[in-house]
Amino acid sequence: SREKVVSPSVSVSVPSAMAPKKGQPKTKAAKAKAAPAAAVAAHEEPDAKKPKLEEQAAKTEEPKVEKPKVAATKEEPEKADIQEEPKPDPLAEVETDSPAEKRPKVKGPVSLSDYDVTPDCLVGDNGVLTCLSSGLFSHTLKCARGTLGAKGGRYYFEVRLLETSDDSNVRIGVASSDTPIFPSRSDPRVHFTQDGKIVGTQINVEGYRPPRFQRMDVVGVLVNFGSPGGATVSLFKNGKRASPPTLVPDTLKGKALFPHVALKSGVVQVNMGPECIMNLPFKVRLFSDMAKDDSAGNPRTAPAQPEATFGIAIPDQGLFDWADEQKDSAAYEVSGRCIGSWLEASGNHIKQMGGSIDKPEIQPGQVQAAAGIDSGRAAHQVLEAAALHKHSVRIVELAANLVPEMRKRFLRVLGPGYKCKAVVLGGNVPNSVKEKARAAVKKQQMELFEKKKAIKKETKRKEFERKKREYEQRKAAKEQMKAREEARKERLALVAARVAEVKAKKEAEAAEKAEKKEDGADGDQAKKDQETTKVSLAKENEHEGKKDDEKKEEQKKEEEEEEEEPKFEEEASEEFEDTTDYSTVFFTPHRNPQMHKAQLDELVTNMMLPTDAEDLPTEFPWGKKEAVAQEFEEFVRKSKTLQRLRVRPSEWFRQQMKEWTVKLAGWKKAQVEFKKKNVPVAEEDTEIWASEDVMDVGEGRPLFEKFEQEDWALLTSRFELHTCLHAFSKEHADHPGLHNSVLPHYFSQYFDRPFPMKTFGKSTTEQTLELFGDTLTFNATSGLVEMGHPDGTPAETFVKLTEEARRDRKAKVDAGDESAKIVLDLRVERRVEKGGNKGVGKGFVPVKGGKAFGKGKGPMFRPPTFAPVPTMMRARH
Repeated sequence: SREKVVSPSVSVSVPSAMAPKKGQPKTKAAKAKAAPAAAVAAHEEPDAKKPKLEEQAAKTEEPKVEKPKVAATKEEPEKADIQEEPKPDPLAEVETDSPAEKRPKVKGPVSLSDYDVTPDCLVGDNGVLTCLSSGLFSHTLKCARGTLGAKGGRYYFEVRLLETSDDSNVRIGVASSDTPIFPSRSDPRVHFTQDGKIVGTQINVEGYRPPRFQRMDVVGVLVNFGSPGGATVSLFKNGKRASPPTLVPDTLKGKALFPHVALKSGVVQVNMGPECIMNLPFKVRLFSDMAKDDSAGNPRTAPAQPEATFGIAIPDQGLFDWADEQKDSAAYEVSGRCIGSWLEASGNHIKQMGGSIDKPEIQPGQVQAAAGIDSGRAAHQVLEAAALHKHSVRIVELAANLVPEMRKRFLRVLGPGYKCKAVVLGGNVPNSVKEKARAAVKKQQMELFEKKKAIKKETKRKEFERKKREYEQRKAAKEQMKAREEARKERLALVAARVAEVKAKKEAEAAEKAEKKEDGADGDQAKKDQETTKVSLAKENEHEGKKDDEKKEEQKKEEEEEEEEPKFEEEASEEFEDTTDYSTVFFTPHRNPQMHKAQLDELVTNMMLPTDAEDLPTEFPWGKKEAVAQEFEEFVRKSKTLQRLRVRPSEWFRQQMKEWTVKLAGWKKAQVEFKKKNVPVAEEDTEIWASEDVMDVGEGRPLFEKFEQEDWALLTSRFELHTCLHAFSKEHADHPGLHNSVLPHYFSQYFDRPFPMKTFGKSTTEQTLELFGDTLTFNATSGLVEMGHPDGTPAETFVKLTEEARRDRKAKVDAGDESAKIVLDLRVERRVEKGGNKGVGKGFVPVKGGKAFGKGKGPMFRPPTFAPVPTMMRARH
């Protein structure tokens, strides 16, 4: 059914229906064309005729069959010709051999400094760097800097990882001479880390990832000051380039770059030359082969005799401002804030809103405990390691330096080889410290202003976006309604056209009937129908007119109600207005307190300035010794009045309360018995202070005959406050007195229940003390609460004071002073009297009248709202 046609380029099959039959063309045109061809073919040989027919058939079918295939064959070489350009290799070598150096070279050994290192680093022979890894040092990053830095040329150093693990966190790079040896997140340095990261700069090259290091790898850093754009650093691993040349950050530009190595654990070997451990693809000079003109020595060198300086100041009086001024010195700063920053840079998390500057809070808690920050063991460990290096230290421990015993412990750790002195701050603050503090305050105020401004702008932008979104939603809804209305109008127009057609038909019929005047009746009926039709048409036209008027009014109303699209209006730029009174700013403010109140309460009793007996030379750079000492004594006295100590009731206190309980019960019983006698109430009040016996002031009447529940509560509180103050005074004879803010604390410590502030409906301690002005003396200026009656005052005296206060209160109420009434909240007393807490495990000391133990087995006790927390703390202690 198919005939094969062969072409010079391709072989195809042609259906037989497409091939012309011999001598039988189908159409007239075909016949006309075929006639000359047949005439010519008749004179040719049969063999010559066949190729021509085949060629003709091939030409006929080529456009239909061969073109797609030919096109495909043409596209293939075009695709082969178009190839993507190869991406540049970021690790392609760009360095060439170093030329011969004719300039004079540095003399002496070049290696890691055994002085400019963190205390937990030990530098041995052949550049071997080992680490201490116990206690605090198990969580810190150890750092060491080279003795020689480069400020020109191209130089190389390398590090071999002898003993490392996955958590060794080895880092190699460069740093300047003024980079603090204790690392922090903001220090100017460039490091390539073991886990494939870069610290201090960025390499923005597509497809590049820094390599990882492992044991026995040889990793090197090339410093090139001849690169276009400035100094660059490059990383090499095992003799091969591992990073493209990278510009150093702006903080290091124009400075000499020193080799800098850091690790958390393990042992490494640092090679400064003269030969490479593993050769590079090009010849390079190492740091020990440096030209003298390109070198810069490390200014931090070991002194002839190490020094130890104790910074002493009361909290919030400039100790850390003074320490910041000494940061340029080579001495270690031994302080909680420095150790905290060191731990944070080592990968531990510092709780920003927890802890204090002196004792920062590290997360997680086991790091805090292992480092020994709270106990002071961390500072001791740093001092021990510093003494091993014979390194000068600057001890900025705010709490510990104020206690003589802690200073002696520090001195014993340092040993006799140190030259020690104490710097006591106080008196007139230097202008340099004030200016720095005021600049810091102004910076904080500007940052706060910019933050508020940005928040305000963002809020306005969000409000604009909300309004615009609502506008677009309303607009879309209106357009949708409009489209529906237009569709409805189109439908109504069709209906109206149909109605008009029906009207026209009716009018035609009416006119036709009117013309027919076959008889009078029909004519009259036709006229009536015509008139009826005209009336109905008139009414319909009137109705349509009203509809058109209504539509026009609605359209006009819609045009009037068309709302404008909301636009975002930029407000005029607000200028920063500084309203701070800088005359009261002396020291740099901090987010966290310099010392916690609990720590101050614990140490304030033992605080003392250095004396001659300590053999510690003392300097007073900010003021005279006498003025500073007086300022310190005033601070200690004031701190003691605000001190919250843990006290236990003494035997004297227990005996006093035992006797009071018996007397109070007897008085209440006597009042009940007297009321049972139904004796008429005395018309006139008897003299209060005339009779010594409160049980009988005349006619067998007790003085407390008219006592109500609030009077008994006031009487009890009078005696309890009196006894509490005397008990504390006996146990703390040298204490200057109690501040009103700590009185509730000591009341709850002695009586195992809250201070009766809520019982009498008062909101502050001062308001409560106003009720007992006849028992206590409250100094509103100093805030101190003093005893109003001497020790040994009879209990009957407080009954008389209560009766006197009752009569005075009654007179005020009778005069119309409703504020004199006392509304007793008995719910507090009932909650305390019930006591107990079911479900509590062992170790809970309940309030009076409660159960000692419950049925619970939980590991912790959650105190109820009425139970005083200090009681629980004392029970646990």
